[in-house]
Amino acid sequence: MNSVDIYGVTDTISSDSQYQNALKTAFNAFKEAMEIFNDPKFESKEDWKKEAQSEGATVHSKYFDYGKSYGELQVRWDDMFREDWEDVNHISDWNNNIAFAKIVHQITPNFDIVNYANNDVMVVKGRDFVVARLKRTVNGSGYIVAKSIDLPELPEIQNFVRGWIHLGAGRFAPHPTKPNVTIIDYIMCIDLKGYIPKMLVNTVMAKLVLKDYEQNKLHFEKKGVKK
Repeated sequence: MNSVDIYGVTDTISSDSQYQNALKTAFNAFKEAMEIFNDPKFESKEDWKKEAQSEGATVHSKYFDYGKSYGELQVRWDDMFREDWEDVNHISDWNNNIAFAKIVHQITPNFDIVNYANNDVMVVKGRDFVVARLKRTVNGSGYIVAKSIDLPELPEIQNFVRGWIHLGAGRFAPHPTKPNVTIIDYIMCIDLKGYIPKMLVNTVMAKLVLKDYEQNKLHFEKKGVKK
């Protein structure tokens, strides 16, 4: 697959590109994420279990291993959406959840390949991930969807366990009543690989997501994006 058309935007790469499978993976992941975002039960949280909560954010999980988090940040949705897509290489400068992050290949304006790693959490060793990402703006909200791929040029890294993201998605939407406030919804379905006691998996994931929310909140406050 060297071309995808979704929500009125087409991404095309050369017919002999080595990233055709990555594009197909990202495209299918995007469709899967939108089905979840558009499910009424996603909005109502019906059938979702609350795993953790902090000021401004909650984390829910569901039996099919999709984790959902919800939060609000005092920042314009398009500013956060743009930074989340473009500023990957600098995330570790301000988010101490992240050991490193880099855009490996910017293939089209809406499709790229990213390698990033999180630091150790509790007793769980840091994981690194290689993902294909696709973005779109749909009905006034921004969406970024990612899924793991195998890329021979990026073998496993020393001191990290290579994890696998079955589905990672973020929705950045303007708050309906609060000016310059973004509602953020994340969906994460991750196989952390390696040995982790089952009872710790949801706890670790919830801690990661809440800490990430808190780091984003501090980052945008310090940047003065708050309006």
